[in-house]
Amino acid sequence: RLHGLCHRTCMKVELCTQAQKEEALDVLCDAFHEYPVMRYVLADSGPDYDGALRALIDLFCQARLTHGLSLYGIRHEGPLVAVSVTSDPIERPTPPQLQETAERLIERIGQEAWDRLGRYEDACKAGAPGQPSHYLGMLGIVSSHQRQGFGKALVAATKELARCSADSRGILLNTETEKNIPYYEKLGFRVVGEADADHVHTWSMFWLCE
Repeated sequence: RLHGLCHRTCMKVELCTQAQKEEALDVLCDAFHEYPVMRYVLADSGPDYDGALRALIDLFCQARLTHGLSLYGIRHEGPLVAVSVTSDPIERPTPPQLQETAERLIERIGQEAWDRLGRYEDACKAGAPGQPSHYLGMLGIVSSHQRQGFGKALVAATKELARCSADSRGILLNTETEKNIPYYEKLGFRVVGEADADHVHTWSMFWLCE
């Protein structure tokens, strides 16, 4: 139902598979290169920052793909320019191959960086509304295509995903950039909590299925 979903501006949202993962990583690494959470987690990566960033985002994407969850993308004149990474409310065991990917990441970025990621995730959980929901973990648009409606189209696809799920009451997301709050409020989200991971402040925002 969602494959090929068309936004009113004819932006087609496609389901990204394992075959499109590297292209999706290109988009997300561009969009999140200077994002506060990435700079916080990978603070001591030094000249390896770009490689560490790609390895970290790769784990996020691979975790979804391994479980058959949703990576949505939008193309513009060929290449992907926007990607979203979403989880559903169902808890699943971590398969061995995904655990191995996580262990390789820890070897690369170091235990302290992994611990910072854990503190950030704990901060996000502290602001959660306590309702089963989809989690919009990443929404990235390449810098050359921002403010053109791609994010709105990906959020619309995620809303449809939540509406079609009997296990979900809505969509939860976190932002560490205060200027993003009005953007998501216009899309129907509201702030439901705030928390800190060391010096990083995060806002939890929730959209309730109509």
